Amino acid sequence: GIPLSYAYDYKQSFYIGDSRGNLAYFDVSKPSPNELLPMSVLKAHSKEHVTAVTVMKSGIIISVGNDGCMHQSKVAHNGQLQRLVSIPIPATTGLKHIWNVTQSN
Repeated sequence: GIPLSYAYDYKQSFYIGDSRGNLAYFDVSKPSPNELLPMSVLKAHSKEHVTAVTVMKSGIIISVGNDGCMHQSKVAHNGQLQRLVSIPIPATTGLKHIWNVTQSN
């Protein structure tokens, strides 16, 4: 899919949400002379666009898509993305309000 949203955290992890509902995890701390391939890809939002991605201080990845859901994921010990919770929030296609609330915590 076409990359639409992304997030970067302090552990040098990079997350990309695409036009096909995928959330991809890249470890950019390890230099690669070739093309950087994802460590893991999670079908987070069916076939709908992933419109926003953010990473919490706890390491939880939050993504929102055109499927009307907010998904919480994490990188498991084996390096694979793992889905934690999926919460329906109709008519939400961004994280601005959620981001503002969580940053105050």
